Amino acid sequence: MLPASPQARERLTVAVGKRHDTVTAAARTIVAAGLPLSDRVFSVAREPSALLLSYYKHMRKPHVWRRRGMDEASLRLAPRRAMELSFADFVRQIDFYNKSDDAIADYYRAGVFPKTDVVALEDIDDYLQHRFGHHRNFDASALERRNVSKPKDAGGAVLDDEIRDFVQQKYPRLAQTHREALQRAWAD
Repeated sequence: MLPASPQARERLTVAVGKRHDTVTAAARTIVAAGLPLSDRVFSVAREPSALLLSYYKHMRKPHVWRRRGMDEASLRLAPRRAMELSFADFVRQIDFYNKSDDAIADYYRAGVFPKTDVVALEDIDDYLQHRFGHHRNFDASALERRNVSKPKDAGGAVLDDEIRDFVQQKYPRLAQTHREALQRAWAD
């Protein structure tokens, strides 16, 4: 999420890192930009099956292939498998960005920050209002959403109970992180 208006952007100092950084990597980006580290940060947890469906759809997009130096005739790795396999088979054969469940857990470790709030994606609007709504410059209506999956070209992918159960078993720590995030401990 970014401020959608130029006026809102003027009131922020932004240090841009990678789209999917761990909390520790984000801290390095902040320090490299000459900014102080905050006492509190937040990380967003998605429901694991929905995350993998998003990954599957992402790997099917031609602009993703081009960014990785591929085209339809030269697909390899996850993009190739996403085009060849059904979503159910893709989930069974491909790891999320080649990461194990333990590696994904790094996205939610506090690292150098005293407090990391893990927020379920479903609760992000409530979290932002809760954490920042009292600030004079906060304007929830001025936040622009990015990285929103669109339903087209999903290859007929369907999230059914069998896939959800499989993903919960394949990524138990991620599933636990999401379940804990749904408890909204940040609201205390």
